[in-house]
Amino acid sequence: MHKNNIFNAFVQALIRQFCFYMNLNLKYFLSFFSSLTLWVVASASFAQNREDITWHNLFPLDNGVIQGQVRVANEPIGFSRLPASLKPQIRDAVWGLGSNMAGTYIEFTSNAQSLVFKYTVTGFLNMPHMPSTGVSGLDLYVFEKEKSWTWIPGRYNFKDTVSYQYEKLGGDSGKIYRLYLPLYNGIKNMQIGLPLGSSLNFIKGNSATLKSLNPIVVYGTSIAQGGCASRPGLAWPSILGRMVNKEVINLGFSGNGRLEAPIIELMIAQKPSVYILDCLPNMGSEKLFSDTSLVSTIKKAVYQIRKKDIQTPIVLSQHSGGRTLNLLQVDRNLEFNRTSDLLIVAFDQLKREGVKEIHLMTTKAIGLDLESTVDGSHPNDIGMMKHAQAYRKLLKKIRQD
Repeated sequence: MHKNNIFNAFVQALIRQFCFYMNLNLKYFLSFFSSLTLWVVASASFAQNREDITWHNLFPLDNGVIQGQVRVANEPIGFSRLPASLKPQIRDAVWGLGSNMAGTYIEFTSNAQSLVFKYTVTGFLNMPHMPSTGVSGLDLYVFEKEKSWTWIPGRYNFKDTVSYQYEKLGGDSGKIYRLYLPLYNGIKNMQIGLPLGSSLNFIKGNSATLKSLNPIVVYGTSIAQGGCASRPGLAWPSILGRMVNKEVINLGFSGNGRLEAPIIELMIAQKPSVYILDCLPNMGSEKLFSDTSLVSTIKKAVYQIRKKDIQTPIVLSQHSGGRTLNLLQVDRNLEFNRTSDLLIVAFDQLKREGVKEIHLMTTKAIGLDLESTVDGSHPNDIGMMKHAQAYRKLLKKIRQD
């Protein structure tokens, strides 16, 4: 008898004796043992494969590699959405949310057949109403020859160190990849793993995929930041960016979008092609914003822009919820509809006062329905797509698509 057969027979006899004395079901134990063996072999194989990978540390990161990010003269920002010079001017809550990487991405070319990303995050991996893949995950797309973006699924693992692995990429060095960073988390460090002999080159600044060097800048709330998309590329500003092939800078701050002057000033500095002001979901509290002060705050934001930029289109957005029957509770409907109605008051006043190139995004145009949210206000992936489609339609109307 072959030595391996003798050994296998011996092991099986030991297992039967063990199950007999421990009163275990032999069939289930063997099934478990087989699964365990496969896991050990797979783990060993994975570890062996990792030896064939060259790791590149992204810290420190060269300025200009992260896109979808504000630009400030002579001030590198790194893994953040806000420049350090802004910190003394804004509330702590806004500054903290600025470390979430919502809407930012890294573009690169590579001839690698596979890619591995490893990183750690600064906060919790997920939220009760939003999965780890959206809060803390990555999202990889490739710009195909047909001039459109195609999503690439990957294998992920969320532990103290988060990892994403992408395989069978084709090895075409002419492809442009876009890697979206987490919507609701900061990144403390990141490594990219490439097979030995492969290359990766970051694209700094605006890539050849973009139609315009002037970005669209969105100032909003958790809805703009990406709550509650299932993955980073499905936040509506990111969807919109791919639809129109323009850079979109996401200045959505969960619970803290209030049309504050320092953020408006930062928007102006980006020299955008369009301003989108979508802050009403965080301005419904009558304690913070009476009817009069809400109308005044909206108008003040528009005039702050028009003082330095007299012609770039400004989009004023109504609350995306509130107009659909049975979508929300009555009290929430009243709050959402109140802010949307007051936006119309401000919009009409601005029109009468001669302000040009202001445009309205209505609740009806966005068109959320009973299947569009996770909790009655935060869009799911369906709701995110409805937002993006509505904005694209409006941009076409104002000749910005």
